[in-house]
Amino acid sequence: MPKLLITVDAEPSRYHGRPLPYEITMEGRLDGGVWGVDHIMDLSEAIGGKATFFLDVLARRVYETELKETAARIAGRGHDIQVHTHPLWVGDRNTMPEYTRDEQRALLAECADCIEEWTGIRPVAHRAGDLAVNGDTLKALQETGLDLDSSYAPGYPPCANLGDTFADSRASRADGLIQLPLTSFSAVRLGSIERLRLFDFNAVTATEIRALLKQALALELPYVMVLLHSFSLLRMNAERTSFRFDPDAEARLLSFLATAKDLGFEPTTVRDYRRSLLAEHGESANDGMDTLAVDGPAPTPPLPVTGPWITYLSAVERARYSPKARLVALAPPAALLLLILVLLIFMR
Repeated sequence: MPKLLITVDAEPSRYHGRPLPYEITMEGRLDGGVWGVDHIMDLSEAIGGKATFFLDVLARRVYETELKETAARIAGRGHDIQVHTHPLWVGDRNTMPEYTRDEQRALLAECADCIEEWTGIRPVAHRAGDLAVNGDTLKALQETGLDLDSSYAPGYPPCANLGDTFADSRASRADGLIQLPLTSFSAVRLGSIERLRLFDFNAVTATEIRALLKQALALELPYVMVLLHSFSLLRMNAERTSFRFDPDAEARLLSFLATAKDLGFEPTTVRDYRRSLLAEHGESANDGMDTLAVDGPAPTPPLPVTGPWITYLSAVERARYSPKARLVALAPPAALLLLILVLLIFMR
């Protein structure tokens, strides 16, 4: 049975150095409701599962009391808490690769120690802010006792350098570190031309989600991992000064979770998935590539392909929000109309 990994980057956000309200970006307290971390837990539990929250602990420099309370609440409900790193809270360098290996190790140790102090549970996994990691990050993770990273998404530029080390659509392991890649899919594949997309909940439509889930089943992918944020059910203006609940996003999330359940995906957490991998394939790994297969490297399933028709339908679905999507949606009917006019002119 394929697994469904509901992962949430839980992060109090900043905009041009200005911290945004914690009660909005983390808790989603708007319009008389609560649409953040707690609501995502509610929706995950409604399909019989738990979510994994990658907690941006470094924001404790501004929100330590709030983060401690949030962590305790997540752990108290049995959900999974792991490490998320946005070093922009520390200084003027925004991503992990901008720090030395020693600096990264110190940041990771700080995050792991805080989560353990706040919840009584030691984290085992990490996801980098902006999905930006380098070789120093991978080494620092293991030196900190974190043996799983989930920062790799095929085709996503900040982590593209991991493509030569880890597999694209299943867990793999190199030098003892497990990489659990985010799910990606190919929106268009024409020969050598391919447009890869990350399964970021806020960047895909309901049409794309349904196609992706069905493709994942057809390809027998071991899991599908969705990326959400603590503010995924909110809409905000460009200046991040105005926020409101987005009922369309909630409806899309409900539809996605219901469809995944109906198709037979079993919800699990990153911690539990890691535990099952190690139970099946062993705690240790040989140097070099290790796809966590007992009898040697196993073939990596190909990435799902949704295709141009789904891409067009998705543009239609997004047209009311996005000028670019409107152009894509209007292009075929406009071209058809132009063709008809040309034919009418020449037929006179």
